[in-house]
Amino acid sequence: MHDPVSFGRILKDLRRARDLTQEELARLVACAAITIKKIEADALRPSRQIVERLADVLAVAGEERIGFIQLARTSARNGHSAPTPLTLDPLTALTVTPDDTNLLRALLETSFPALRNPYKGLRPFTEADASDFFGRTILTEQLLARLAGESTVARFLAVVGPSGSGKSSVVRAGLVPAIRQGGLPGSEHWFVAELLPGDHPLDELEAALLRVAVNPPASLLEQLQADERGLLRAVNRVLPGNDNSELLLVIDQFEEIFTLVEDEATRLHFLNSLLVAVLAPRSRLRVIVTLRRFLRPTAVVSGPWRPRAAVY
Repeated sequence: MHDPVSFGRILKDLRRARDLTQEELARLVACAAITIKKIEADALRPSRQIVERLADVLAVAGEERIGFIQLARTSARNGHSAPTPLTLDPLTALTVTPDDTNLLRALLETSFPALRNPYKGLRPFTEADASDFFGRTILTEQLLARLAGESTVARFLAVVGPSGSGKSSVVRAGLVPAIRQGGLPGSEHWFVAELLPGDHPLDELEAALLRVAVNPPASLLEQLQADERGLLRAVNRVLPGNDNSELLLVIDQFEEIFTLVEDEATRLHFLNSLLVAVLAPRSRLRVIVTLRRFLRPTAVVSGPWRPRAAVY
């Protein structure tokens, strides 16, 4: 049974939170997969170099990085029954326990209470973090240019990339704020709804639409389920009557439509509803999805939507 502060347990949780397999993490860290497996099982204490690379790959920063490295290097091989001295030089040695790590964090929080850590670690940046989001200006401009096209398919944009590449962050903290600030003609008046599909995408879609509805009805689910024009009607229902406003629907982790939805009829209904609503004449809907690169369903990146799939 793992100790609550077991380095192996912490490493496994961080790896899973980043949606990486042991083999993928090993490849990124440049070590053997069996090494990661043994470290997570607390059967092997990693070298300093491997711990540093693990911290880099898993985006462990600031004081959390200090504790991460100390815990990795001071954990005993079998069960962590006793702390192992960490030799600093031939004349001195330092023993650091998990309690010391917690104390260090408490001291840092007490000493610098007014400082705000801008680093998100494993979490993606959101629209609220736009002021801390840097380094993706050119990509954001490229995505805006894709959406600015005159054709009907310009209303759909898929941002495709591997897990952990920052797809969600560039859309939510880069592209969406730019759209709200008028990055496209009239986009400062658009309504923005965000959702994760989950295993019941129509329910999640209804909840997202109701959150931005000007005069929200009691329910939209029946309308969304009725036929493939249900979403088109629902969009017109939740937006105000003037023609200047549009709805931007941001669907993060779009691969969940294919990995979590078990009913094929539900999956096809959801996809076709998006297609009908986006391609309809005088459509007031635009859709942006993020999609893991390893999963590139034909329904998303081929046919009329293929020109709008931006590989990130």
